[in-house]
Amino acid sequence: MKRASHILLLLFFLMLEGTSQALFPISEGKIVFHRYTDWTAWDGQLFVYDFGTRSLDNISMNWNAIEHTTNAHFSPDGTKLVFMAVPKGARTRSSWNIYVWNVGSGEQPKELLPSNGLMDQDPKFFPDGIHVAFKYNGDIGIVDINTGDVVKLSNDGMLSEKSMEYPTVDGKSILYVEGNEPNSFIYKIDITTKVVTPIVQTAGVQNYYCIVKDDSVMVYARWESTSGRGDDIYLANMGTGEIRPAVFNLSGSDESDPFPVDSALVLFSTTRAG
Repeated sequence: MKRASHILLLLFFLMLEGTSQALFPISEGKIVFHRYTDWTAWDGQLFVYDFGTRSLDNISMNWNAIEHTTNAHFSPDGTKLVFMAVPKGARTRSSWNIYVWNVGSGEQPKELLPSNGLMDQDPKFFPDGIHVAFKYNGDIGIVDINTGDVVKLSNDGMLSEKSMEYPTVDGKSILYVEGNEPNSFIYKIDITTKVVTPIVQTAGVQNYYCIVKDDSVMVYARWESTSGRGDDIYLANMGTGEIRPAVFNLSGSDESDPFPVDSALVLFSTTRAG
């Protein structure tokens, strides 16, 4: 999967359906994001920005046992974070693990899975705030943050790697990306039946980073075209498969990593000037 060299806290909050906001449209809540100089530098750090106080906090600064903290996600009630990291000095693919942290506490993060020599990544909370979807050595997995119990939904392993998992609003399915670059497509797997449904199969472009917007629509990033490998943000109807670009995409700039704030607003990363 493509990874940006760093994730920026954006001051672009644009409407998915219309024009940009004249006034800064968010005055409460928080966002978590990561920064790193280069993915191979293993120097990722997590930050929380508070929209109410306009304060920025490096929450990973004093986490001494782990490093390269990335890809964090708040629980629905905002009291916990899940994220991926490696133990200090263990800079290998098989050292990746997922962790949970009580927001605002002085505690060290808790390892959700025992060090198993497997690559565990990309955690995302379910709506119940208890279960977490994650990539379990290339497969789709679910872990209970209270018990550590794991359920696997697929068994292909790294032969057919699945990434960027995100649960649906009803908690009954998980979106994910399978494949690499021009052959990366987005699917939905039913947790009970394990039936897989294709959502986005646009050929010749990379489709990735799918995030649920509501009970029918997801947002995701993809290449502008088969010849233009800059990123755009798209919306897809999970029922009909209809796709369309977000209105704020800017040709020549990478627009990626979308995360819906509410029914109208989305946070995203951009390389556009200004």
